[in-house]
Amino acid sequence: MMRAVTAVALCAALAATKPCHAQMSPPSVPPPTSAPPTIYTPRETVQRTPMRVSVLDGRSFRDVGTGASYRLYGIETCEPGQVAELGPQLWPCHVVPVAWLVSATLNKWVACNVLVEKDGIRHARCASNDFPDMGLELLRIGAAVVDVAESGPLIDLYRNAEAEAKRSARGLWGSTFEMPWAFRQRQATQPPSQPQ
Repeated sequence: MMRAVTAVALCAALAATKPCHAQMSPPSVPPPTSAPPTIYTPRETVQRTPMRVSVLDGRSFRDVGTGASYRLYGIETCEPGQVAELGPQLWPCHVVPVAWLVSATLNKWVACNVLVEKDGIRHARCASNDFPDMGLELLRIGAAVVDVAESGPLIDLYRNAEAEAKRSARGLWGSTFEMPWAFRQRQATQPPSQPQ
């Protein structure tokens, strides 16, 4: 417990000058005693050390230091090759979230709270220097949609942001587009094209 407190104090002291790289282990839960505890310790995962990332797609990136992959929790974005239609114009809707994510993370520190891990990918709520929740911001600008497979209080917040973007016809919501999961399913069931 003392080591965690010392690391937190060190982080606080250094925060004004540069990002903290002190490695903290998750706080241990004190054994039950008859006396009430004097220190509260949350059971949620401790936020990881800030990192530099390389963007993989509109909702995923890789920690350049460790190689670990992260996906923004609770959102979906257009797939590579997917297009939306705005009047007579077709536009590559997968490019917008990629460009936004590159801009939000390039030469900036990113910190993530991992909410669930699936197939070696950490699904996380992530922040950069300018955005406290990058997934929420992608929904606000209409570059992403809520993942219908998820639920909970955070997803309710995300649905509100998506509804506001839809009412304002921002981003995707000003165009005709196929939901990413429907696009993936259709692509998977189409026979491969034959060379001519």
